[in-house]
Amino acid sequence: MTTSNSLLEQWEQFVQLVEESYDDNIDEYHFDLRVRDALETAVSSDTEPEWVMEKLSSLDERFRALLRPEPVRDDVPWWRGRVPRYAGEELAAAFRQWYGVEVEVR
Repeated sequence: MTTSNSLLEQWEQFVQLVEESYDDNIDEYHFDLRVRDALETAVSSDTEPEWVMEKLSSLDERFRALLRPEPVRDDVPWWRGRVPRYAGEELAAAFRQWYGVEVEVR
């Protein structure tokens, strides 16, 4: 069983990778978003300590700041429905192909 603390650490690492310009493919990007899905499940049980909620809120704020304002999908949670404003070349090309959006290549 993965602890909330471990999930938060993984989410923080992912957010940092996106801040630095995520430089992997779209399959890995979507796979890495699974940690946020797991956190959502964990916090929806209302049994998580306050510090978990505070840390998640802080990390989510950092991640939201990296995303394009308009969603590319409306049928998924916000972290899956929006894409970063910038990414590595391969991921930027995939966003263009999959969603028809341009993101800055960094």
